[in-house]
Amino acid sequence: MQEDKGSPGLARLPKVSDARLDALFRLGEQIWTEREDVRAQCQTVKSWDFWKWLLWHGTEEYGDVRNLYAFPDDYLIHRVIGHTSSRREYVQGGVVDATQIRLRLIEAGFDFDRGGRVLDFGCGSGRILQVLARHADTCMLYGADVDKGAIYWCDAQLKFARAVLLPQLPPCAFSDGRFDAVYAFSVFSHLPEDRHRLWLEELHRITKPGAALVLTVQGRKVIAEYVSGRRPGDFPPAKVLCQDLPDIERSGIKFYPYKRLRFQDKRNQREFDTWDLESYGSMFILEPYIRKLWLNLFEFVALREAPNEWQDYVLLRRR
Repeated sequence: MQEDKGSPGLARLPKVSDARLDALFRLGEQIWTEREDVRAQCQTVKSWDFWKWLLWHGTEEYGDVRNLYAFPDDYLIHRVIGHTSSRREYVQGGVVDATQIRLRLIEAGFDFDRGGRVLDFGCGSGRILQVLARHADTCMLYGADVDKGAIYWCDAQLKFARAVLLPQLPPCAFSDGRFDAVYAFSVFSHLPEDRHRLWLEELHRITKPGAALVLTVQGRKVIAEYVSGRRPGDFPPAKVLCQDLPDIERSGIKFYPYKRLRFQDKRNQREFDTWDLESYGSMFILEPYIRKLWLNLFEFVALREAPNEWQDYVLLRRR
């Protein structure tokens, strides 16, 4: 039956086994039937536009939506997006970044309607994964990270997905050829070259031939923002990065280890004091390097430069 935009009770969101997510879907249907203004903005209750509206505006306008959205503890939010960040920024940033990830996975050849196994590699506390839960009816969603606290939280709260703790170095527990799609948001932005090569090989191992991958990197847009000084406090300092620009253009890559991170929250400070901060930092990767050294493992689909005015999105298919 064709959906009728003028008959708000006709279409339904999918039924899913996760009780919290299913309750959010049912509440979304109720809001859809009650809000003519929302129906005028969004094509159908099943549309991605409505789902974005429900998370972005619904979490502000409806207490019941806020209660059904799984907010992590503030220290986990700060660990992912900075110590001054709010819950509102966490949700809205997740909507923006998940929308971009979704578009790029589709562009790389993944069909969310047909479904398959999808891995959020470096999921943190599920900021993006929770938005992509809209596809939990067709996709088997996984989140994986080296952060124990974040993974334990995801395992307890995000029942629509499977949360898996990663080792600091591969191999991980996933079997060969397990995934149809993988995305990694701001993971390869922090790994030194030797580690990112190891993890690229591991992503090749755990994906199927033809699988779609979307990996974000810090490219020329991020470099320009740092060099301009418009973002004080970013690392490395603008003066250092400016001096290194010729080397970055020549090699296509540059890593700056953090060595020391400072957090206002004591739990985060204790966590990162245990990390090897010589092997975690700020990494810049340009397209010529990707084309030269990543394509023995993956087919290059596209590089979308800073679509949200920040990181670049590298679209790949597994050979």
